[in-house]
Amino acid sequence: MSRRRTSRETMSLDEIKAQKEQAELARKKAEEDLNNVKKERATAEEAVNKAAEQRSNAEKQLNEAREKRQKAEEELKQAEEKRKKAEQEVQVAEENRKKAEQELSKAEEERKAAEAAFKKAEEERKAAEAAFKKAEEERKAAEA
Repeated sequence: MSRRRTSRETMSLDEIKAQKEQAELARKKAEEDLNNVKKERATAEEAVNKAAEQRSNAEKQLNEAREKRQKAEEELKQAEEKRKKAEQEVQVAEENRKKAEQELSKAEEERKAAEAAFKKAEEERKAAEAAFKKAEEERKAAEA
């Protein structure tokens, strides 16, 4: 048995149309909101991707800077080793120069001593020649 609806229970055609329009408007609004959310999400994803790319680039630059620093530190270490080696060579050269100066000084003293000995020998030779001449003269005088 179907019972008849009362006027309160029944909706007019206009009310049904109005509800349908409101539902359609709400659906369109929800669809629009969904599209806006999708756009915002795409924009956010783009920003996240861009930030990730920037981070990746920054990490690459950091790694390059670390490599350059390490290379510079190695070059500095090698330069320091070369400097120390050069200082040692300078020290050895200075010691060799001092030894050579000492040898030169010793040789100069020996030369002076040899000259003095030569002068003494020369004087002794002259004295011997003079003594020989005198002895020769005395011999001639004795013969005569």
